[in-house]
Amino acid sequence: MLDESCIINRLEQYEDVSMELLAKRQLQKRTDHKYLARVSQLESILERLGDDYRLLRANGRPIAQYKSLYFDTKDLLCYHDHYRGRRPRFKVRIRQYLDRNKSVLEVKRKTNDGKTVKVSSPKDYDQWTLQNDDITFVESKSNMKVAQLHRSLWVNFQRITLVGVKTKERLTIDLNLKLNNEDNKSVFFQIAIIELKQEDSCHWTPAMRAMRSCFVRPGKVSKYCLGVTNLYDGVRMNRFMPMLRAVSKANV
Repeated sequence: MLDESCIINRLEQYEDVSMELLAKRQLQKRTDHKYLARVSQLESILERLGDDYRLLRANGRPIAQYKSLYFDTKDLLCYHDHYRGRRPRFKVRIRQYLDRNKSVLEVKRKTNDGKTVKVSSPKDYDQWTLQNDDITFVESKSNMKVAQLHRSLWVNFQRITLVGVKTKERLTIDLNLKLNNEDNKSVFFQIAIIELKQEDSCHWTPAMRAMRSCFVRPGKVSKYCLGVTNLYDGVRMNRFMPMLRAVSKANV
């Protein structure tokens, strides 16, 4: 489990993001770069970012609490589309922001040009089923038929969100990952999944330099695919073995 004190002390040195800057960095259509780090590396990473980023607080807290429920078909079509690298492809989830008592329904689309596009619709807090309005929303924003979707994966985690001051990007750091379906669960307390969300792909931002200086390399890390490979029997996973080996090595 994360010892939050050192991380929180480092985060408290950041200036808070303004609402004006946050509005400019929503990046609902974006390019994503993902990294896998050890929690023990975070203090060094955060030390290198303070002047160039602002901290997004969750109800006054520097680390937010998230809970997500993913939906997929019985044969895990969303997972297998990701596995095959198919585009466009979609993920459907309900996300709960525990610190703000807020829930949204989200559809994420990976476009043919590799961009991630996310659209959302408000949900009643703590409502985990797809209602009539949700059906219309999902089917209008994806190629999925809601009648074929089932609860496939619960994902609980903590998130640090940093917003670029001069660079059009946001950096999210996900910690204390807990994954479960109806039958199994897995926990990953020693890893940090870092995602750099940019308006346009750029490899010379302060965040990129901080990753390189801390020897954190880019890697394809999906919380959903990590959950499916760990909790479901018989799924294809050969293409994800580099990710799974890296997670296993870091989570000790």
